[in-house]
This record gives sequence, C-alpha cells and structure tokens, in this order.
Amino acid sequence: MKCAGGFSAAMYDLREEKERKRLLLFAEVLFDTIIKNVPRPRNFRPLIHSSFEYVIGDVQGRVGVGSQKVVVLTGSRDGGLI
Repeated sequence: MKCAGGFSAAMYDLREEKERKRLLLFAEVLFDTIIKNVPRPRNFRPLIHSSFEYVIGDVQGRVGVGSQKVVVLTGSRDGGLI
C-alpha cells in the first residue's frame, strides 16, 4: 500500500477554522499526489488473500472495553441500514 500522508481530527476539531484549513490543505496535497502520479514509498506489505468468509451471526454477548473508544461496524441481514 502506498502512503500519501494522513489527516486525523478529533470529533469537534473541524468546527475550528484552523482545522478546516488544515483538512483542505491535506486534501489538496493528496489529490495533487494522485493526479500527478507522484511516486510514494510503500509503507505496508501487500495484503495476503484469505479464504475467510464473513457470515453474519447473532450477538453472543458484550465485551468489556474499559476506557477504550470503540467503533463497531455490523452487517445487516436485510441489507438495510441499522
């Protein structure tokens, strides 16, 4: 995977003008890198294909996460949004 930089903002950062300008600058550099096909170093080895097949299942229980922040992505049996 080629890496062309990164942008990380906290939840309310984009409310501030300074952070919005930083995001726009990042996007400008990113799109320039793509359009001009600028050579970028590979930061990660290529992904190895896995024969794993995801199957939606029922929730078995909760996992304690302590003070960690967690984002959970789930599948839907009917294909709609939850």
